Amino acid sequence: FIDVAETVVYPNHTGQQLTSLTLAVAPNFWPNCFYVMEIKVDGAAVTNYTLNLNRLDIPLPTPLEPDSVSTVSLRYSIFLPYMDQVNSQRARIFGYSEIQMNLVNWYPFIAPFKDGDWVIREPWSHGEYLVYPIADFEVNVKFADPQTAPVIATSGFAEPNGEFTRYTLTAGRAFAISASRDFQVSTTQVGETTVYSYYFPIYKNAGDAAMLTSAQAIQVFSQMFGLYPHKTLSIVIADFQDSMEFSALYFHSRSFYNLYDGSPQNYLIAVAAHETGHQ
Repeated sequence: FIDVAETVVYPNHTGQQLTSLTLAVAPNFWPNCFYVMEIKVDGAAVTNYTLNLNRLDIPLPTPLEPDSVSTVSLRYSIFLPYMDQVNSQRARIFGYSEIQMNLVNWYPFIAPFKDGDWVIREPWSHGEYLVYPIADFEVNVKFADPQTAPVIATSGFAEPNGEFTRYTLTAGRAFAISASRDFQVSTTQVGETTVYSYYFPIYKNAGDAAMLTSAQAIQVFSQMFGLYPHKTLSIVIADFQDSMEFSALYFHSRSFYNLYDGSPQNYLIAVAAHETGHQ
């Protein structure tokens, strides 16, 4: 399980006075997964919040005027579900398997506000349902037992911060984390961007090929569409039968690594370029 202390600094750019804030809380869809311990707004405890499915409504002690800023503090725990790939309609990404833990859409975030309402929806069997506001992230991570800590891949740029490791992501949409004690890592540099490839040991050749493909794709897409916006890009082998993108990180299905034959006309290569295009 994971203990989280989260602070959200929210500038009111809606153009109107707000009397409440609405946050998307995707982990609450899973039974016995998400537990709130404390919510504060500008330092004042709030107990009359409501949490229904993936919607957390927080009344504001004082109305938030246009172009003013409010700070929401939350403390909560997440008990990760098992990533059951057999009994699911689509790939299970959030949770843990025997060899991997994935934190995706794991933290509450203030939903975008459009046309007088908060943009928050329920998921369907296929397709995306979350609408992410652009935000700056600072995520500090530490493990209960550093001696047995796994290797972690994240959406952010890593640097030491006392007993924590701090990861920063500027102007991102979704911050993802993946961890495994079996990860090996390869890296390469593209301009100001470091590309990381996280793979299981038997897949080193495929992991390096995915890394080099993404590096080449960053070069090409930066010339065609504009510079890649982040300091890092993490490519993470996925212990599920699909690929999925998040800001500065994408999961690459293990099945593609199994299919890799060393040729450029290969599905692993094509999907690596495709997933980099999402960035």
